[in-house]
Amino acid sequence: MEERRENENVEDFDDSQYEAAINEWEAQFSSEDRLKLYNQQYMTSKEEILHKLDLHIRHIERGIANGDDDPTYVTAKINFLRKFKEKVEKTTLFKHLEDWWSYEYSLSSRGAVLYLVHARGVLVDFNMSITCSHDTKMKVIEFPAQILTVDEYAKSIGVKSGAVRQWIRRAKIRSAFKQGQEWRIPELSSPIKRGYIDTKYAWTEKLTDAPEGYKYLSESSSVSIHQDMDDKKYYELWVSAPNGGSSNVYRLTEAEREKLELYLISKPEVISESDHHTYRKSEGDLP
Repeated sequence: MEERRENENVEDFDDSQYEAAINEWEAQFSSEDRLKLYNQQYMTSKEEILHKLDLHIRHIERGIANGDDDPTYVTAKINFLRKFKEKVEKTTLFKHLEDWWSYEYSLSSRGAVLYLVHARGVLVDFNMSITCSHDTKMKVIEFPAQILTVDEYAKSIGVKSGAVRQWIRRAKIRSAFKQGQEWRIPELSSPIKRGYIDTKYAWTEKLTDAPEGYKYLSESSSVSIHQDMDDKKYYELWVSAPNGGSSNVYRLTEAEREKLELYLISKPEVISESDHHTYRKSEGDLP
């Protein structure tokens, strides 16, 4: 790979100049250059996965030492990651991957999944960091977290079951979901925090039983909810258009927002995107 010239100050470019600078920058990299960077930055072996999990665990442990999060929650998360790491260690993986293949893992309140993915559309940014999309994604390991009843979850965090049920009704526990007629809560659910936290929900299966007044959800695949900072009793609901057009925006009261979120979190096929994190790089990209 040839030596690259010093970066220009791209903040001084207008749109056309910026696009031209990107094209000029991208043109410097051959396919071999991109593949070399890809293999350097993405997880392509079991050893790199295990190293990344070690980094992940140490990152959370530092949070405990700094008092950054609830000790019960982070301890459960660390114990889960250690068990997931043991599962990876015991699983037979490819010793060498073909070009443009790598591993990634996702972590949510419901557990961890290790994927084998194939990259396409690989780009190199001005910091020499690779970004890419994937055209193939295969599950290699699925490692579920323990799912608790309301009573079990309440006991695990030292509160009464009634408080947990109220949190669910107010959509404070977005990782909760319905199993039959009963609520279930994953052991890795994030602790309750003060105030409203903006969120995005997404789903891949058509929602056919949306409550009265929310039938537009059946023609969408995601919604974002944002609290109005000027009047916190109201919320903006951004509903994705069915064919990728501009989102439709609705204004909700507190009661309407709670009703909508209670419906969404009850559906196992609906995920709160803030609850799912994907880790691709050998280093970095930790929460």
